[in-house]
Amino acid sequence: MFRHVLPLSLSSMYREKGVHPTDDEMETLLSEEKYPIILYLHGNSFDRAISHRVQLYNVLTTLGYHVITFDYRGYGDSDGYPSEQGLVNDSLLVYDYVKNLCVKNLVIIWGHSMGSGVATKLAMDLSIDGRPPHGLVLESPFNNLRDVIMNHPLSLSVRWMPESLVQRLIVQPLKKVGLIMKTDERITNVDCPILILHAVDDPVIPVKLARKLRVSS
Repeated sequence: MFRHVLPLSLSSMYREKGVHPTDDEMETLLSEEKYPIILYLHGNSFDRAISHRVQLYNVLTTLGYHVITFDYRGYGDSDGYPSEQGLVNDSLLVYDYVKNLCVKNLVIIWGHSMGSGVATKLAMDLSIDGRPPHGLVLESPFNNLRDVIMNHPLSLSVRWMPESLVQRLIVQPLKKVGLIMKTDERITNVDCPILILHAVDDPVIPVKLARKLRVSS
């Protein structure tokens, strides 16, 4: 299931009337060229409806954007088991739905944390296919999954390991289950403007990983 949040100027009209737009009305409003669209890909924790994400949707809709968001397979009310390619496939399905409905609209992909890896892979695939998004926003991104793990607060007990052991015990097992997220390699194949946002005091993903990603791009 996905959620469509209208720009404030549109939702206010319905709120004043005390009614909710129908599904058909929502699709018609989405297809209007006046309002740009953000496809928001959330991070690993919780789901699309957690309060801090809703607060961001409200900020973006106040600025005049449609926000389209959803839960990947295995998250929230979506069935299935998550995998990296599965998350990308889910994102592509929603992106294509939006683009088929809104041929001329400006569509930006916004990925947060883990979602930044999904967003970059999606933007890369679309670029290679000759239909890149209009923009890519990476919020709290990282350069690659290996560095995220080795810089996580819980990784202190394994940081002593030589790189050969890190590869054998951590990186290779992740690859076998389809977890790669080498955003630093994929971002070089993204053919659209990129904006990187990262807090200097991020306690989970250090800002230095975003800086490494910036160098790669």
